[in-house]
Amino acid sequence: MPVHAAVIRSIREFESETMKNLLDQRLIKSARLHSDQRGITGLETAIVLIAFVVVASVFAFAVLSTGLLSSEKSKETVLGDFVDH
Repeated sequence: MPVHAAVIRSIREFESETMKNLLDQRLIKSARLHSDQRGITGLETAIVLIAFVVVASVFAFAVLSTGLLSSEKSKETVLGDFVDH
């Protein structure tokens, strides 16, 4: 086997091993990253839950205010009609 073919073969083997090691390191880092996201996911869930509660309370306040205003106007209309006669 010529020398340059042996050199090329050894370079390819080295590259293959190096790429495998780099891939293994990336997979380990990726696994660590995904395992650390449990707390972040819980925090995001809590933020979304709080946002839903705030939006629901604002919506409930708007509905109740509209209902109370409507009943007050109807009361004024009915009582106003009795006072005039």
